[in-house]
Amino acid sequence: MQTPPGPSARGALSESKRALLEKGMRGQPAGRPSASAITRRAGDGPAPLSFAQEHLWFMEQMEPGHPRYHLPGAIRLLGPLDPAGLEGALTETVRRHESLRTGFPLFDGRPMQVVPPELRVPVPVVDVPEVPGEDRQATVDRMVREEGARPFDLERGPLIRAVLFRLAEREHVFLQVVHHIASDGWSQGLFSREISALYEHYALGAPAPDFPEPEVRYRDFALWQREYLAGAGAFGRDLDFWKRRLADAPPIELPTDRPRPPVQSGRGAMYRFAFGEPLADAARALALESGVSLHMLLIAVFSATLHHYTGQEDQVVGSLLGGRGRPETERVIGYFVNLTALRVDLSGDPSFRQLLRRVRDAVLDSDAHQDLPFARIVHEVGAAGDLSRHPLIQVMVFVHNFVRHTVPLPGEDDDVLRSVPMYADSPVGLVDTGTAKFD
Repeated sequence: MQTPPGPSARGALSESKRALLEKGMRGQPAGRPSASAITRRAGDGPAPLSFAQEHLWFMEQMEPGHPRYHLPGAIRLLGPLDPAGLEGALTETVRRHESLRTGFPLFDGRPMQVVPPELRVPVPVVDVPEVPGEDRQATVDRMVREEGARPFDLERGPLIRAVLFRLAEREHVFLQVVHHIASDGWSQGLFSREISALYEHYALGAPAPDFPEPEVRYRDFALWQREYLAGAGAFGRDLDFWKRRLADAPPIELPTDRPRPPVQSGRGAMYRFAFGEPLADAARALALESGVSLHMLLIAVFSATLHHYTGQEDQVVGSLLGGRGRPETERVIGYFVNLTALRVDLSGDPSFRQLLRRVRDAVLDSDAHQDLPFARIVHEVGAAGDLSRHPLIQVMVFVHNFVRHTVPLPGEDDDVLRSVPMYADSPVGLVDTGTAKFD
């Protein structure tokens, strides 16, 4: 692939695409403004699942207890800790956000959202033992992985749990695990911000944080989504776009060192590495100069790397869109994110800046048609019959555009609780559960 310098320009974009691009470059959750507002509905009875929740519920029935859709996050806490204050902060956060209290029992054979009015979430304290032949860090890593993979009961809930692993009187690891059906990456950022501020209130007597109550509940979104897609031809318009965009899309053929199993196993691993500040700064500068988001830049880099290893000029790369096109959803914890399939064209030996523009256009086009749930796209467009791979996507790139807030108390004093990353090269505390959703 050629890499000569190119002009710095956003190119000819429509007003709507320019708005979407600028929103993405500010790190806001992507999504087009939908035609109708989401309103808070009366009543607290059973409610239908969103389409995304419905898909994860179905996957759970196919592979009960599989941890591939668990979202565990761990952080190390150093200094004096009040476990009761932490439990109070967690319980209040769960009170504010219905999705964290939701269970999915069956009504006439169909799962429905059922939300208890309150839920206390215990935070047990577990001592990390001395294990012969295993250092203390390896022991706590193993315990975190095991707890992160422990199954949830989707029917009864709750779909969030937490544990404090105590290594010493003033050293703990706080692990919270939530099922993806109740949360997403943006939600995890909201969660950490709220629980940090609430801990200061419950444990240290600080004034209660001035968090406004969410305007709507997740169930309101699920009802709105079904009504929106059922009317005004929205479903058909988006489906026509995806049928054209993904027609005859080839699978990514990775040059693996082992034969593909006949049925996808979901086994996988996490490999952590750090870019380093100079390279990260250079990437941000190139993205800004080229009129693209960092997300788009990394997709282009990944596609170029795939081309190097596979030789494929026609690629389908998975990514995530925020699914929060309405402002009333931006402060709600829940499963809003929507998977999307980006058709990336590397034909004609493009320069890297040309590839950037192609990726930018692919992302913005997908963003403009993201209201159609990905599960419906797969049903209508995906190749059937091959159980060894996903019908549309074998690889995925996404960027966590949130900051995981921690207990925000400064200083190195022994009397001050400080929070540090669980893993030096993963400041958001992602835990390896030994699973993978794609190749």
